[in-house]
Amino acid sequence: MKFLILQHIVLTLCLIFVCSSNNVAWSQAYDTTLGLRAGTDIGISVVQRVAKRVTLEGLYRDAVLDDNRNIDLIVKRHSNMITRRLNIYTGIGLGHVTSLDDDRKVIERAFTIPMMIGAEVVFTNLHIGFDIQPSLALGEVSGRRVIPSTALSVRYIIVKRKNKKLNNFFDNIKSKFNKEEKQKN
Repeated sequence: MKFLILQHIVLTLCLIFVCSSNNVAWSQAYDTTLGLRAGTDIGISVVQRVAKRVTLEGLYRDAVLDDNRNIDLIVKRHSNMITRRLNIYTGIGLGHVTSLDDDRKVIERAFTIPMMIGAEVVFTNLHIGFDIQPSLALGEVSGRRVIPSTALSVRYIIVKRKNKKLNNFFDNIKSKFNKEEKQKN
């Protein structure tokens, strides 16, 4: 088990390095999404685009395999693959984990440093992502320092990103049409 957790951490750190050195021209198909996350934990996910290639993701996760609850805030960097609707991303953030006993009473708490690597695809108003998210606890939680998580997220796109090139194209057509109308009068 410890070897598997170590593999997740090494893979995440290597991919963060590789993706952060990528200088591909990029854009996203959304600004804000909200949805569900399910895998080794079940939770809610909100993603907000904050800059070019950068999003901020807020997560609430309740573990399925153990009695941990996590709240994470992760900054993610995106790189497109083929199209702006298909991305890979890496991220790192700050979180908090609470461990519960069988009676659902709090027995341990710790701050965490969640790391994330994943891929996402966007269809019309639906955003689907898969990620691996090991979290490094800044104290022991349930006898562990690393809390692994893998999940599929399905989110609804609340605010779509406007396609500036397409809007400019139509604005140019409108302005040409208006000029022709003015010249006729």
